[in-house]
Amino acid sequence: MKSITHFFTCLLFLRIKNPSLRIFQFWVPIILTIGAILLLNHIPNKSVLFNTGGLVDEINNLLNIMIGFYITSLAVVATFDNDNVDSEIKGIHKTTLKGKTISRRSFLCYLFGYCAFISIVIYILGLLPALFGVNEINIHSLKPYLECFKFGWAIIYFFSLASLLSATLLGLHYLTDRIHR
Repeated sequence: MKSITHFFTCLLFLRIKNPSLRIFQFWVPIILTIGAILLLNHIPNKSVLFNTGGLVDEINNLLNIMIGFYITSLAVVATFDNDNVDSEIKGIHKTTLKGKTISRRSFLCYLFGYCAFISIVIYILGLLPALFGVNEINIHSLKPYLECFKFGWAIIYFFSLASLLSATLLGLHYLTDRIHR
């Protein structure tokens, strides 16, 4: 049973502790999700989300590329030979995981591992509406359940997407600026 936890090692990024990191791990995704759900409520024809060429389809097309990018980034960071990358993260607050201070390399590996994992999850979530034929169900007795499914799916999907966006922008900021300080 313990070997199943190996599938979720990438989620350890969410357990990295640093007060400023919490903003990117939770608050930005929550705010973006609320905004997306509010915006979604103002779209008159919600089926445009799930149709071929719709929003979910286009996001999945982008994720086809991004998954490879994240895995490549993870491999590059894990094997990059630079002493600066192996140093501790500097700042007012320590960046820790399970009570131990982590290096820049560890941080970036967890970050890009998380991005790769969540990209795969979002891709699978994007396939679910088409798989279950969400737009084709016309049975009157199933309508309330379908609306609950769509709303629950939208919250999970947009939160995951917002979390990926936030983590990606954090990773880009870190690789562009912070790693060189």
